[in-house]
Amino acid sequence: MVTVDESDDNGGMEVNDIKREDPLLPAAFWISPGGEITPVADTHIEEVARDPGRFELTMAYLLAAYAREGERPWIEGRARRRIIMELVRRGWIRIRRFPRTGSWTLNIRSLDGDVRRSIAAWAAAMLVAGVSGHDLVRCDLPGGVVECGLGDCLTCTPPGSPQASPSSPAVVPGAPGSPPPRRERRAACRGRCRRPR
Repeated sequence: MVTVDESDDNGGMEVNDIKREDPLLPAAFWISPGGEITPVADTHIEEVARDPGRFELTMAYLLAAYAREGERPWIEGRARRRIIMELVRRGWIRIRRFPRTGSWTLNIRSLDGDVRRSIAAWAAAMLVAGVSGHDLVRCDLPGGVVECGLGDCLTCTPPGSPQASPSSPAVVPGAPGSPPPRRERRAACRGRCRRPR
C-alpha cells in the first residue's frame, strides 16, 4: 500500500511498498477520500467486494445492485458502473493504466485541493516506481476530460485557476470552459500533452 505522510521532509510524500525495481507495478488503483492509495489486484469492483466496509458499503448493497440489473456479481456491466460512479461521487478516485498506449484514466468528481494533492501523491509514487513522466493522464470529470502528462500531475492545476500556467492540464473541447481547438492547445502545452490513441 502507498501512503502519504504530510509531516515528512520530502515535500509531504512518503512512498511505501512500490519500489523502482518492482516489475509487477499494478495497473489499477483506488485512492480514498482521505488520500490512501491502494493498488488493485484484479478489478476495481472485485476490490470493493473484497472489503465493502472500507468503501462504506455493504455486501447486501453490492448484491442488490447486481440483482437490480439482472447481472451476475462482479461482472463488468451496468451494476459495476453504477457502484463505481457512486464511489467516485463520494470522493473515491478510480485509476486504470493502459500500458499499450502509455496512458492512465482517472475517474474523479472534481479537481479540488484534496483531489489534486491525492493525484500528486499518486503521480509521485508512479514516477518513483519508474513510470514515464510522459505517460498521458486523462482525468474524467462530470463536466469533461482533463489531459496532462504524468509528470505534470505533480503540480496539477485546473485550467482557469489563478495558478494555471500554459503547461497546466487542458480541458478537452466540449466541456465547460473549453480551450481553443486541439492544435492550438497542443502548441500551448509545449509538447507535454499527447493525443489519445
